[in-house]
Order: sequence, then structure tokens, then C-alpha cells
Amino acid sequence: ENVILFWLLHKKQQQKNNALQVHTIKTKKKKKKLIKTDPVFVPQFESMWFTFVLLQLLPQLTLSAHCPNGCVCDIRAFHGAPQLRSIKLSSNALSVLPPKVFSVQSNLEQLQLDGNQIASISSELFEAMVNLTELNLSKNRLSQLDADVFQSLTKLNYLNLADNQLRNLPKILFHNLRQLKSLVLSSNQLETLESGSFDHLSNLLVLMLQKNQIREIPPRLFWHLPSLLTLSMSLMGHMPRLQELYLYETNLSTLPWNLFANMTNLRALNLYFNNKLTSLPKSLFCCLPNLKKLSLKNNNLRELDPELFSKLISLQILMLNENKLESLPSAIFRNTLRLEILDLNHNYLMYLPGDVFVHARVLKTSSVILQQTVMYFHLIVHIVICQIPLRINEEYKSLRPLIKSFYLAFFKFDTTHFNTNYVQHSNFCDKF
Repeated sequence: ENVILFWLLHKKQQQKNNALQVHTIKTKKKKKKLIKTDPVFVPQFESMWFTFVLLQLLPQLTLSAHCPNGCVCDIRAFHGAPQLRSIKLSSNALSVLPPKVFSVQSNLEQLQLDGNQIASISSELFEAMVNLTELNLSKNRLSQLDADVFQSLTKLNYLNLADNQLRNLPKILFHNLRQLKSLVLSSNQLETLESGSFDHLSNLLVLMLQKNQIREIPPRLFWHLPSLLTLSMSLMGHMPRLQELYLYETNLSTLPWNLFANMTNLRALNLYFNNKLTSLPKSLFCCLPNLKKLSLKNNNLRELDPELFSKLISLQILMLNENKLESLPSAIFRNTLRLEILDLNHNYLMYLPGDVFVHARVLKTSSVILQQTVMYFHLIVHIVICQIPLRINEEYKSLRPLIKSFYLAFFKFDTTHFNTNYVQHSNFCDKF
């Protein structure tokens, strides 16, 4: 409002000046003297003065689509406006930014430089921006960044580096960005990500890595992202060397179905302690034919799609313990013919379909726990059931020829369809 009022007063004064043909000035002898002047001179002078004052009053400056190709910012471009809180230079043709062009912008909170032709950035460019919270550098020509270029941006919440030509990222590039909540690295040419790159981003909520050429991910790359809500890694490069991946203690509530689509050689996938996960996409594990170990423990899973494990033909170890599963779909393990260890400890299982383990003929150890309850299968010849209010479907009678001994302790169990000759009371459960 102050800026608009000042502009109106300026325009009114300018109209008066345009009508003047002569002006009064004081000479050195302090005598008034009339001189003739160009009637345009005063408006031009006042226009320059107005621009200077206007910059002093503006909290925000937007300059879009006005620069010619190869435009270069003058080092003094913003030195007259230290009070600016927002500078928007989107969709221009800026190619060079002098290292000190923003040296007085200590109050700046938002800087938008997207849609330009910037190919490099000096490590000094953002030194003064200690209050910056939003930085957009997307759609430029950046191919590399100095390790300390973001060192001063300790209050940064949003960083967008999408649609550049970045091939690699220095390991410590983001280490000072402890307040960062959104990091966009999509549509670059990234081939690798160094271990520890995201270790200091404990407040990160969104991480976008899609549309890169990443071929290798360190197993514990996402280990220190406890606040993560959204992770996008789809449409990345083929990663034939990646054999183990950890996605641990995040805040993820959903996962894209093709998250692991290009990790066909993965041997071990550890996706646990993500307590916002209540379900998983049907095709999440569609492209992992070599996966041998899958850990989904300590999530908040309430149900499993019947087709979830159908493509895991090499799976040997499956950890589903510490979830909230109430039942298992019929024949969910029908294609996991090599499954040896199945852990279902500490779930809310109240019912199991009769054919749920029919195809799990090579199981060596399986366990089911409901609160303080345990069920163990040993090569499908020994079953131990402890404190389980579990109802076994009539179809389980098909398992009778396989069962050599059946231990029952602290039980609420319906054995109608089992020959009592197989039932033995035991203190075996006292161990648990």
C-alpha cells in the first residue's frame, strides 16, 4: 500500500513538472536565478530517483521473460535493495550470475532462478542468504555443483534442482541443510549416489529422484531419513549391481508400485520400521526374480494383497513380524516354492485359510505370534502352538499326513480336524 501511494504522488508531481518551462535554483551567491531547462530533464531525474526509492520499499521483485539470450546480471543489480525478501527471475535467459550479485540479500527468503541458462554457480553466490527458505534452480544447465555451494543455507526448506544436467553430487552437498523438507533431483543425469549423501536430512519429507540414470545405490542410502513421507525413484536407470537395499525408519505412508522395478538383481530388500505403511501395492515386488530375503518387519501392515509375493520365485526368507496382520490371503505363498523361513511373530492373526501353507513344502522355520503367542513349523513336520486363540480351517486336514508331532500348550485351539494321536502336551513353549 505504501508503494502504491508513493507511486500516485510521484505521478501527480511528474505531471506538474512536465508543464514547467523554467525552474528556480540557488547559485553559490545564494541569489535566485531563472534558467531555462529541458522540460523532460526533471521527469527523467525524478524517475531515476523514484526507482531507487521504490527498490527500498519493495519486499518482492519479479522479473520474468524480459532478458535476451545470454543475459548477465550486473554485480550491483540488487545492492540497492537489501530489504528484499523475494526475488523471482524465472524464465529469463540468464547465463551468468556474478559471485557477489546477492551479497547484501541477508533478508531474502525466496529465490527463483528456474527456467534460465545457468551452467555454473559460484560457491560464494548464496553466502549472505542466511534466511533463505526456498531456492528453485530447476530447468537450467547445471552439470556440477561445488561441495560447499549450499553451506550457508541453514534455514532452507525447499530445494529444486530438477531438469538440469547433474551427473554426480558431492557427498557433503546437503550436509548443512538440516531444515530441508523437500529435495527435488528428478530429470537429471545422475548415475550414482554416494553413501552418506542424505545422512543429515533428518527433517526431509519429500525426496524426488525419478528420471535419472542411477545404476547403483548404497544399501543404507536412506537409513537416516526418519521423517520421509514421499520417495519417488521410478523410471531410473537399470541397476544390475545393486544387491541390497535398506529403506528404514521413514514416514512413508505409500510406495509407488514401480519403486524397485529396475533393481532386478536385488538379493536382499529391507523395508522395515516404517510405521505409516499400512498396505503395499500389488505389483511392488513384480521385478525382483532374484530376491532371496525380504524384510517387512515392524511396519503397520494390516493386510496383504494375494498377488504381493507371486513373482518372488527365489525368496527364501520372509520377515512379516511386528505388523498388524489379522489374516493371510489364501495361497499367498503359492509361488514362493523356495521359502525356508517365514516370520509372522507379533501380529493379530485370528484366522488362517486352510491352503495358506500348502505350497510352502520346504519351510524350515515359520512362526506366528498373536501378542504372547507363537506357532512354529519345522520342516512342516513339527508344529508348536502356544497361547493362540487361533481357529484352523477344516482344509488343514490336508496337512495331516505331513505332521509328525503336534505340540499344544496354554491353548484355546480347535483340534476337531486333527487326529488326537498327533497331539502332545509339552513344556516346549515355556521358552517363549
